[in-house]
Amino acid sequence: MSQPVVALHPDVHRQVRLTESRSFAPFAKQHLFPVSVHEFVRASSEFPLVFVKDSESGQFRAVMLTGLVPGENLYATAPVSPNYLPQAVTNYPLVLMANPQQPDQFSIGLNTAASQVQVTAGEALFSEGQETPYLTKRKQQLLQSFEQLQITAAFVELLQQHELLQPQGFQFDLKGQQHQLNGIYIISEAKLNQLSAEVFADLRQRGFLPAIYAQLTSLHQLNRLAALKISQLV
Repeated sequence: MSQPVVALHPDVHRQVRLTESRSFAPFAKQHLFPVSVHEFVRASSEFPLVFVKDSESGQFRAVMLTGLVPGENLYATAPVSPNYLPQAVTNYPLVLMANPQQPDQFSIGLNTAASQVQVTAGEALFSEGQETPYLTKRKQQLLQSFEQLQITAAFVELLQQHELLQPQGFQFDLKGQQHQLNGIYIISEAKLNQLSAEVFADLRQRGFLPAIYAQLTSLHQLNRLAALKISQLV
């Protein structure tokens, strides 16, 4: 998104308040969201969970799909909001900003153009120059999300190490028109079943098996996305 994100500061943002908005509306043109391994089980009941590969770095990352084509979030205009929203949405409009000079240090950023940013309604971020308990809680959630994404990166690296990721294309018939979904990867169930007992036990000990099976079962939610797309074509 091109909306301005600035470092949160008690002097500059002393009057800022945040309202709660559990909606995909601000992300109408975003069709995928980063998802942590800790979210897989809950998110899999509503969204397809897949992996995408960065064309420059070659690294994989775990994402959930909310659309069948780039720039289209089918849930942004859906009549009913999903029961689960990813942390990338619930943390908004607060973000973690890395220090370019010291990458291991972060500051809290605020998307000042977000509709949740108010001055008369919502929860205050600062009071008498100090952060409020509400802001402290939101900061803790951001840090927890960051830590979980770090664990997720290790999880994805482990999947690569054991060659469990495979490219997968999906084809949909949308009111007589064929639509192809490419560029995504999924866990290979066949290769998973061929793992040695030692490797399988290691995945179980690390607590990754529920996430693996959640990713596999989440693919059924592609049909939900297709149905939602068709309903919006009417």
